[in-house]
Amino acid sequence: MVRLFLRKDVALLSAIFFCLLPVGEWVVNYVLGRSDLLQNLFELSSLLFFLRYLASRKPGDMGLSLLFFTMGLLSRELAIIHPLIAVWVAWIKERSVKKALQASLPFWVVALVYLVLRFTLMPVIETSITPASGWEVLILWLKLLTGYTLRFIVPWVVQASLLGDFKASLLKGIVMAVILSIAVLYAVRKFIRREEAIFLYGWGWILINFLVFFILIPQFAFLGPVLSEHYLYGASMGFAAILAAVVVNLQGLAQKILLVGLVFYYGALLVSNNFYWQKEEILLNRVKSLDGGAYVASEQLLLKYDFNRNSIEDHLQGTQDPSRRGLLFTRLGVIELRKKDYPKAREFLLQALQWDPANVEAMLQLALAYFEAGEKAKTREYLRQVLEVSPRSDDANRFLGIMYYKEGK
Repeated sequence: MVRLFLRKDVALLSAIFFCLLPVGEWVVNYVLGRSDLLQNLFELSSLLFFLRYLASRKPGDMGLSLLFFTMGLLSRELAIIHPLIAVWVAWIKERSVKKALQASLPFWVVALVYLVLRFTLMPVIETSITPASGWEVLILWLKLLTGYTLRFIVPWVVQASLLGDFKASLLKGIVMAVILSIAVLYAVRKFIRREEAIFLYGWGWILINFLVFFILIPQFAFLGPVLSEHYLYGASMGFAAILAAVVVNLQGLAQKILLVGLVFYYGALLVSNNFYWQKEEILLNRVKSLDGGAYVASEQLLLKYDFNRNSIEDHLQGTQDPSRRGLLFTRLGVIELRKKDYPKAREFLLQALQWDPANVEAMLQLALAYFEAGEKAKTREYLRQVLEVSPRSDDANRFLGIMYYKEGK
């Protein structure tokens, strides 16, 4: 922000708001969120050296920028949108489409090379990230754009807790359309008058980051409204810049009231959200209460913390999916293991393997059931089966190693 706009006050406030925005909760706290952190770290580093290149035109600066871009791609493939961000930043800086495209051309080359290598060497893509097409997808993307832009101001935890009547999608769409229209018009007006390009920069950053929602639509349906908020992490940098620009463009008491109010509001949400990160079960129960229990958090609670056998059996009756039935039978086996009913536990776990022969958890629990029953040969048999499917399984290797150690082997 300092290199782009020469405004230290905006840069400082943007950094503060970015740290306070609650959309970073899952990215920062969750282990798998490190890919998001690394992607954004390397992308920002790339932009820093790109801005140095725009000022100096030294090849070394461009080389370092491309290196960090490549590292961002290797951290998380959603960094593929980085060339668009480079074009946008260069246009804000140069005020020329031609110069922006010329300056950002090396990023497009790197992105193209990466895509060719990616589809040549690893052509298989998960269905969850396969891009779809058609008007229906465009409408879904627009709904995500409006609904998730609102999350910057009113996160889902607030919507679910306090604004139940505000969840009607039509009303939300109308409100967000009005907000977006006013904000974009204001940003364009400010930019044309050369008073403040930061508004336009922030909205452009948000929209570019929202482009990846096209290929993430299935993930939103899987994760639910709470867990999917982490996809706003990259876009939140643009929103933080907008908030900073709003604050610095006010004067006197109004500026101080808004600044204190925003810090208190987002700080309170941040502290409240992090309070639940004590135990996984507490966290999953909170997510389930917020998303209505229809998404992955509810499933995780069922498969890891539900000891009600009747509940598991009810879910079994409602599905014929082999993988899911395997997981549910595994859960029944774990429940019986806790009761020390080893024959019944083995019965359920064997059924789990009938439905899903590659169910590593069922094999591990079956090995434990045989071990507790004193059948060491069967224990070793199932531990070896685990290692055939998953050679690097820490649990199986540790379990088998302890057995051999006690036997003096």
